[in-house]
Parts: sequence; structure tokens; C-alpha cells
Amino acid sequence: QAARSLEVLPLLTREDTAALPAFYTTAREQLSKAIKSNNPEWGGVKVITTMDTDIQNRLECALYDMYRTAAGKAECERLLPLRTSLPVVSLPDDLQVNFVLLDPSNGQVMAMLGDYMPATGQQNYLHPHPGGSLVTPFIYLNGMLQGMTPATLVWDTPTGLDESTLKQYSSMTEFHGPMSVRTALSGDHLAPAARLLAGFDQSSVVALMSSFGLQLYASEGMPYTSGIADSLAFAQAYGVFANDGIKTGFANPGQAGILAPTAILRVLDDSQATVLDREKPQEQVVINSALTFLVNDMLTADNSYAPNINGSTKVGTSIDGANYWRVVYAPNYVFVLWLGYSD
Repeated sequence: QAARSLEVLPLLTREDTAALPAFYTTAREQLSKAIKSNNPEWGGVKVITTMDTDIQNRLECALYDMYRTAAGKAECERLLPLRTSLPVVSLPDDLQVNFVLLDPSNGQVMAMLGDYMPATGQQNYLHPHPGGSLVTPFIYLNGMLQGMTPATLVWDTPTGLDESTLKQYSSMTEFHGPMSVRTALSGDHLAPAARLLAGFDQSSVVALMSSFGLQLYASEGMPYTSGIADSLAFAQAYGVFANDGIKTGFANPGQAGILAPTAILRVLDDSQATVLDREKPQEQVVINSALTFLVNDMLTADNSYAPNINGSTKVGTSIDGANYWRVVYAPNYVFVLWLGYSD
């Protein structure tokens, strides 16, 4: 593992935490649970986080450059002059963004940005948002566990969809008829996944996602308008695909058997003795390597429009256009980006 860039930051008092970035709020919450203290800001410990500050800064500077905002501009030009000019884009003032970068091999969070827009800056936590079609790989995986394959025929038709779902389509020409699971998944066609989900016990699909670490706040309306979770949960779930079917992380206090990503690497006391060590993760096998390969291969198949992406990728959208997701992953990283509007 490459050496991380370490940055010493004071742990602010509870009254000041509103000004903290989401990464540090997450780290503080995890620290509080790990050392069983409601007031870790009182001191007595030295905390080393998992943040790669170089990557965090590069991602934030790229974001500021895209938004063409003055926020952080001088610091970015001093620390990390961008070598490649990013495209000029016109963004609505109320468009928000967040991201997470996770190492799937050890469950360590390398970078994180809470929901951000130029007018308000970064919020100190990740909001959950509807995943929309980001949940479709898990619907198809549930079918593959029952004998389906990437070549199985599915139907992108209005047949069997309820009236409220059909109203979300502007025209019947949006349906494309018979296609393979591979085409439906890589092409982000929602009707085949919705039809499959209607034929399954939805609770079994939700349970499957839960085993990946994807704990949903709400699941009604999948894959069109729901599947609500935050970017860190989606990063952990897709990290299982990236890590050959193995979920990594650390025991979550209060939730037996649940492995969660960590923002904390080590905690030392005043005498430099180790209080908490999360260098070596725990592991759980979620699915076998063969199924993992098939899913990764299907999500790599339609990369011709994005040749610079190294790894598998999944675009997620909600049909109302209010949420856009991009997940890119490989064995050594999972990057989750959300763009959308406040709920």
C-alpha cells in the first residue's frame, strides 16, 4: 500500500463541527463509537485517518475548476496546478455534487466530499439519494443466482408495468423490445429490471443488496425512483464486485456481523500505545468469483464512449432526471459520483 499523505488537523468542538468537511465528520462519528466516547474532542488520543490528501485535493480542485468558482482557486493553483484543462460546463446554481473514493481491498475511505454547491459550500455529511438504475446489477445478480446468464432474453416492453410507472415514460418508442441481460444492464434499460423485480420476492433482492453493504433507506419504486442510499454505501457495494466477491471492512459497533468502511486507520494514546488499529481489514465472501466476473464483464462491455475509464463502470439515473450517478471501479479503487438536486 502506498504511503498516505498525512495532515494534522485539530479536532473541533461539537459546536464547530458544522464547518467540518464530511470526511472528518464521518471519522469523528466512527471514533466516538470505536472508543465509546461521546466527546472525543476532549483529546488524549492521536488519530490517523485513511484520507489520501493528495487525491482529496486533486478531486476537490477538479470540482472547483468545473464549477469555475473562486472557492479554493488560489490554493489549488499553488498546490495542484491542473495539467489537463477540464471542459467548460454550464451548471445550474442549485445543482449539487458529492463523491466517495474507497479502496475495496481494505475498506478504507481515501477521499470524500459531502453534498456541495458553490452557494453553500460542502455539507458535513453525505445525503442519501435515490439510486435509480444503480441498483439494477443487483436485480440481475439475483436472477443469475437462480440460473439466468448474461445471454438470457429479457423484455424491454410496457407489458406488466403498472400505470404509475408507465406515466414516467414520455413515449412508447422508449421501449426496445427483446434484448439480452447484458444489453439491458449496460444500456441502462429500466423496464426489464422492473419486470424481473416484480417476478421476484423484492425482500430477497433487498437482502442481497444488504449483504453487499448497501443498506437502503427506502426500496419502494425500484429501479425507477427509489433504492435510496448514500454514496459510501454504494461504494462499499460495488467494492464487492471490484474485490472479487469479497466485502472488506471493520466491525460496526452495535451491529453484529456488519462490516463497514473506515475513515480511521489508527488511534494512539498519549504514550503512543495503539488504542485502535484498522490496518488489516476483516473479510466476508458475498458471491463467488464466477458471478463477480460476469457482472464486471457486463459493466465493462459498453466502455467505448469512455475510453479513459480503466475498469468497470455503471451509470445510474432516476427517471425524473433529478439524480445522476457514475460508479467506476477496479481492484484497487471504487469511485462514486452523484450529481443532482436537493430532495
